[in-house]
Amino acid sequence: CSACAPNSVTTTTITPEDLVLRAPIDGKFTTMRSIGDIVEAGDVLGSFGEIKVTAKAKGVVRGLLHDGTFVRNGTKIGDLDPTCQVERCFAISEKASAIGKGVLEAADFLSFQKD
Repeated sequence: CSACAPNSVTTTTITPEDLVLRAPIDGKFTTMRSIGDIVEAGDVLGSFGEIKVTAKAKGVVRGLLHDGTFVRNGTKIGDLDPTCQVERCFAISEKASAIGKGVLEAADFLSFQKD
């Protein structure tokens, strides 16, 4: 962009684990965000009492546990999509579609096996 200074671009590597939110302890999760919210690295997404759960990367909140849910340490409580495309939060992914198709084909196959 014309407003950027020369050689001012920095890159960071985002790992898949940076996009997964996990419970830091056993406890009741209190959410402070909603699916579709765009967050920056360091933003608070929720808490377990005094312990904050923060985003490790910029992204859109794609999944998030319901407020007040009790979970165990290490349990996945949400995830981020680094593309920041909010519409992707409310669409069926190619992976989910492929899984659904496979289940439908298996159910169809099994229904003919009963005859």
